[in-house]
Amino acid sequence: METKYFNQTLRKLVYAGAARRYKDLTPAIVSRLETEVYTLCGQGRAKTFVLWANLVDEIWDSGMIMGLGFGAAPGSLVNYCLNITHVDPLQYNLLFERFFDPAPGKTLEVILDVENDYVETVTRLIADMRQEEGSSIKLCESSSLACIPHRALINDFYCITAQPTDPKTWEMIQAGDTEECYRLGSPIAREQLATIKPTDIFELTALEAMLRPGNMELLPQYREAKQQNRVWKCGIGEVDKLLARTYGLILYQEQLMTIAALVGNYPEFGTLPFMRTLFRGPGDSALAACREEFIASARDNGYDEQKVQALWERMERFGPCTFNKSHAVCSALTSYYCAYVKAHAGDD
Repeated sequence: METKYFNQTLRKLVYAGAARRYKDLTPAIVSRLETEVYTLCGQGRAKTFVLWANLVDEIWDSGMIMGLGFGAAPGSLVNYCLNITHVDPLQYNLLFERFFDPAPGKTLEVILDVENDYVETVTRLIADMRQEEGSSIKLCESSSLACIPHRALINDFYCITAQPTDPKTWEMIQAGDTEECYRLGSPIAREQLATIKPTDIFELTALEAMLRPGNMELLPQYREAKQQNRVWKCGIGEVDKLLARTYGLILYQEQLMTIAALVGNYPEFGTLPFMRTLFRGPGDSALAACREEFIASARDNGYDEQKVQALWERMERFGPCTFNKSHAVCSALTSYYCAYVKAHAGDD
């Protein structure tokens, strides 16, 4: 009876949240919701999400504010509809399967980003909540909201980041005038902004992904590709379309996972292990086995083997440098908002 109750409650909460988030529940939205809810209920995770939703409601009802999201959690539409995260995963092509791993023994984790002044309060709320086995909800070590100078401005956070199109803000970002703008405030970030001159949130997200230890070697390639408007293509239409926004570079773990599904015909929850295998070094036996499996599956799927070989070489080359797009999008939007506040500091 308990399982049935929490399954029904989760569905009710999710669809109530979806009605608040969207003016129109399109077939694409409903299909994604049904996939996620069906999976979570089937895996016995409904109670976990109901408890998390109750906790988040208590945080909001107490007047506390949370950041957009952290880690892989923004990849879930259920999280978005339950107010656990605040970035639409459909708008940014984020993946539920990057967040949810059904493999035995895997812990399901959500990291909340709350204002520093309320860390102790939320820590107590979490401690008072009986967490389900195999799940974890905790606080990030440093709140992204600390970069916003006045609490009153935080109230505009979600409205402004939903439409990051302010010309004055982009002019400042492209000049590298972004001191104290969250992830864009470092000297290397400001230098790259002034050189690459991002024009939209998708390019800013790409920079967020590359401005990470071990990933910066991609910056010159990205900069050159953008300046020359040169896009690498493998000749496989779906893949070329997928990589077009990043000039043919593979920057995100989600891109690797999508390629595995499109070309290699991997099942939905087989793409995460595939992506993780690509983090292994050359000569690793698991990587070699993965290569053979991927190429054979792509061949059986009707793809030209020479094109697939070229694609694999690129995946193997970029794989270890890829970053979690869900986290990068949230960082980019937060950085943009900080830049917006700075650009309009003298406005009425």
